[in-house]
Amino acid sequence: EAGANDFLTKPVDRTELLLRCSNLLKAKEYGDLLARYNRELASQVEEKTRELKEGYRDTIMRLVNMSEYKDEETGAHIRRVSRYCAEMGRALGMPPDEVEILELASPMHDIGKVGIPSEILLKRGKLTDLEFSLMKTHPEIGARILAGSRSRVIQVSESIAWCHHERWDGTGYPRGLRGGQIPLEARIMSIADQYDALRSPRPYKGAFSHEKACAIIEEGDGRTMPGHFDPDVQAAIQSGEIVTRMEKRFSPGGPRIIASAPLEISGRSAGAIRAVIPLQDINRSMRHAYSFIFFYILISAVTLILVGF
Repeated sequence: EAGANDFLTKPVDRTELLLRCSNLLKAKEYGDLLARYNRELASQVEEKTRELKEGYRDTIMRLVNMSEYKDEETGAHIRRVSRYCAEMGRALGMPPDEVEILELASPMHDIGKVGIPSEILLKRGKLTDLEFSLMKTHPEIGARILAGSRSRVIQVSESIAWCHHERWDGTGYPRGLRGGQIPLEARIMSIADQYDALRSPRPYKGAFSHEKACAIIEEGDGRTMPGHFDPDVQAAIQSGEIVTRMEKRFSPGGPRIIASAPLEISGRSAGAIRAVIPLQDINRSMRHAYSFIFFYILISAVTLILVGF
């Protein structure tokens, strides 16, 4: 307590003094060595944790990126809504670690669409009632894919996948939840998803400006109504700072995996190949490929989960 490590009684014996000093110097050397080792160990743990998180993020994005093989724009949409969710989470005062989890989890909100037939998913015109009923099953499919994990990221992903089409006023699907029954992360995703849909071109409409998209969310347009969204999240998206950041983050299309040029196979274009091979055979083969890719990446994700996030 006084700051002394040892003491000697007078008269001081020279041999004893040298021995005590030697022992104290060795103790100091060992203490410095231990402190240095602890710093190096902490640095290694931090580096491995960073690598694990990067691997976790990469695995998630590769799992989600298979959606781009069905729809290029879906891949860009996934990346944008992930950033929007993080921005809104910060604006709502979520802790930094929860914002990070939200940003990692949100890309998997539409993972259930792997179970929707391509003929419906890529249809250019209006869906029939039966087709829309099938489309509305993708939240439950996604929740089943992600269910049962011990990982906090996958748990949040499951919640978002299952509930991101629920509405604050109870008019959403698949379960008709309302208000606080809807998890916060799904309420954030709901408005991020709608904002991006308004900003993006569709077969039945052009891309809206940031100002018009925000106005529709705030005032409604018949299809989109203010009552669909959590008022607190809606207020967050209307705040000046987050509006500016979201506007900067919006990039129509964004980076894509699939090249826009026609695929050449033995001198034939992809269009010519489709003319030779029946469409149903292509779709069947692609579904098998999606399944293989999905389960391969899912196994990788489970491995990372077992190691620990």
